[in-house]
Amino acid sequence: MHKKVDIADTAMLEYLEIFKMEYEREFNKKQSFDNRAGLILTLLGAISIFLFEHIKINEIITLIKFPISFLNIIKAFSGLTVYVAFIYTVIKSIATIIVKPQNQYAIKNINNKRLKEEKIVAIKRMISTYEKIIIQHREVNLKRAISFTEALYGMGITLIAIIVYIAFS
Repeated sequence: MHKKVDIADTAMLEYLEIFKMEYEREFNKKQSFDNRAGLILTLLGAISIFLFEHIKINEIITLIKFPISFLNIIKAFSGLTVYVAFIYTVIKSIATIIVKPQNQYAIKNINNKRLKEEKIVAIKRMISTYEKIIIQHREVNLKRAISFTEALYGMGITLIAIIVYIAFS
């Protein structure tokens, strides 16, 4: 015969709390990435005003034409790098925000049948559901973290290239 397990004799409620905290933590990571990527995009907007006024494509193309000098090569390379890194940073910043949506706890699945089930069965189901959601959130947040890191590198390269371009002007 099957012995009934008392929920008080298990660690299920503690695990459920851990899963709830992890769920919240992963959601907060998503919000943090969205906010930071938004700040980068705002900064890129300010840089774009400077970029289009002071580093013109037609000037860069002119620098590449004859007569070729070391100064012109450095200036042309840094000018092209500014544009390439700027575009790369915009793409990676947008990719940080526009990643696969994160799964949520399906509230619609809580129905009268589930409300009447044994507490231990319900908690097992919740733990299992939270586990699947948290794993998916971590995968999505990892992709966000990679895109955000790449956007930061792109921003750094953009700024360095701007400094080099201005220094050789």
